[in-house]
Amino acid sequence: MTLGALSVAGRKRRGGMAMNQDCFAALYGSNGRWLGLVLDGHGKHGHSVAQELSVVLPILVEEAMQCGSDPTVAFTEAFEAAEEELKRAAWRLNCSISGAHGIDLSSSGAAVAAVLLDPLEGVAHIASCGDSQAMIVDLDSGEFTASRPHKPHEAGERERITAAGGTVVVERTRPDGEVSSRVCPPGSEKGLGMSRAFGDLSLKRHGVVAAPSVVTVQLPRRAGCAIGSDGLFEFLKPSEVATAVCKDLEREGGDFCAEALVSEATRRWDYRTRGSYCDDVTCLLVGTALPE
Repeated sequence: MTLGALSVAGRKRRGGMAMNQDCFAALYGSNGRWLGLVLDGHGKHGHSVAQELSVVLPILVEEAMQCGSDPTVAFTEAFEAAEEELKRAAWRLNCSISGAHGIDLSSSGAAVAAVLLDPLEGVAHIASCGDSQAMIVDLDSGEFTASRPHKPHEAGERERITAAGGTVVVERTRPDGEVSSRVCPPGSEKGLGMSRAFGDLSLKRHGVVAAPSVVTVQLPRRAGCAIGSDGLFEFLKPSEVATAVCKDLEREGGDFCAEALVSEATRRWDYRTRGSYCDDVTCLLVGTALPE
């Protein structure tokens, strides 16, 4: 198994550095399973949300899988339990210290992307909630399967949001066709740029959910797994990530490949924003080969 990871803080305040609100976690569990997650916090206390989830979510997923549940059910139950654990952690912290150092979940939250590799079963499970993404790459053919970010303007997401009384505002469409949209409460134009997330309790009654999308794929004989925050995938297409993983993951190693991807994503942020803004960028990579 080849493993590599890198997370760098972006520039968010007048071109200066800001706190990195991304986290990543990896767990080698029972029956040879490997779980990797990238957690991207947002809002004033997003870093605390991501950190709390990085501790509790891997354990909850592993426990759910040990119960023998269908992977989609296991991930859904684990994400639901993690949301409740997050609420309890915020309540305990807010009761024990001053509110200035607590966790306000009303407008802070996190997106999560995860991959569970199960070599004994020969499958990989990709789960995502929000705009972080994960992908499995066949290192021999270059073919890949990637999760899709949960955007408010997409048909199924928009229907759920509008049915709950929320408003979907489309901000812009980039030259490459990528659409930017956000969920807003009634009567407001301020909102969240994804339709699913942990936390963000003020928008939960308006259609934002913490439920994951789960995809199960056959594990290639030589597989590469890439998980990244939206800072990585904002200007890097999954096809470009797949090409880099095929080229460098095994030959140069996981750390080299992760650094190359993060550096390229940061360079593109600088180019598009003229150096005025760059999101936090996180990349977690793993390569594995099935027995002959």
